[in-house]
Amino acid sequence: MARKSDTGSSSAIDGRTGRIVAAIILAIGIGVLAYLGRESFLPPPIEEEVALPELAACFERRLGAVETMRSENLLNDAQYEMFKSRAEAFCIYRHGDADSVPPASQ
Repeated sequence: MARKSDTGSSSAIDGRTGRIVAAIILAIGIGVLAYLGRESFLPPPIEEEVALPELAACFERRLGAVETMRSENLLNDAQYEMFKSRAEAFCIYRHGDADSVPPASQ
């Protein structure tokens, strides 16, 4: 049996209007996905200077001392990394991070 072509009754979804609506929906979907993932497309913001002057001064003092010890060959590479990370952790604990509230004084 041969199939009859149905030329007289076509819906709007099958024609030009349906394609235009589908293209609009596709464009909106791509726009929403691009907006939600914009942080992965854009470069990270430029780091601003440390907001807390006490924290910056502590970093300068403590990390300066670690750099001095390394330049005098008192520390090997493993010790240097450990001392550096401990100095940073001490300053952040003592004076707070720029993104958080400083801890209460002891």
